Amino acid sequence: MRRGAVLLEVVLAMAIFVSVMSVVYLSFHSCRNGLRTVRLNNTAADLAYTVMSEIHLGLIDKASNGPNDYGEERPELEGWQWEVAVETITETGEAEPMQQVTVIITNVDENITSELVELMAMEDEEPEEEEGPDFLP
Repeated sequence: MRRGAVLLEVVLAMAIFVSVMSVVYLSFHSCRNGLRTVRLNNTAADLAYTVMSEIHLGLIDKASNGPNDYGEERPELEGWQWEVAVETITETGEAEPMQQVTVIITNVDENITSELVELMAMEDEEPEEEEGPDFLP
């Protein structure tokens, strides 16, 4: 009778140990997946701010553009795409018409999308040339 009780205790202890270890494993797995998702979302946000900055600097045309793959220019960003969408907003009351510029970053493989929206002034058709001071004699 005593042998049966010891065997039952060992089996019960092993069942409790396996249950606890499976909970610990699942929590680590969940944390790892959460960290991966956060990293992908941070990358998408960084890329969106980069594209918007390139628009401000004039490196990328503000006109609707895309989707464009990053993989051609930067192999480490394989699977990422960027797109620019522009919408003219004319109902601004007394203010000048504005453009709503939306930068959309997508990771096709991981199903991650990030959007950055900004209002920008309309560009003049013909930029006015400003004459600076003439420093030459």
